[in-house]
Amino acid sequence: DLDDIFLLRIAQQVRPHDYLILGIILRLEYSEIEAIKSSNPHNSKVWVFLVLREWIQRQNENVNQKTVLAEALRDLGRMDLARKVKVDIKPATGQYLTTERSDVVQIGEDSNLTVQIIVDLKTRKTPVKL
Repeated sequence: DLDDIFLLRIAQQVRPHDYLILGIILRLEYSEIEAIKSSNPHNSKVWVFLVLREWIQRQNENVNQKTVLAEALRDLGRMDLARKVKVDIKPATGQYLTTERSDVVQIGEDSNLTVQIIVDLKTRKTPVKL
């Protein structure tokens, strides 16, 4: 459904530092995402591609890969890329991402930006905080 060339074209348009957020949205484990970074510590340009490859390898035949990837890109704030994956993708209707994750992850911190993903265990929703 989604081949390596297509994934590479999408990955090249995602900011390298968004690899972790995208991986979490695609429901990869934090440790797996960090292992991708550790295996290529000086090549951030491939991190997004490798996250996408790891995700795609786990998908079974019953999953509509284009829909899942388009929704993940939309939730990442990249509606332009979501529409390249699936033309008829709808904008998000709320401010929450549905997830089953139950951990807190400090994504990064510098003087201008801190990002955390926190799951509300009652609602199973993740408010996106930037």
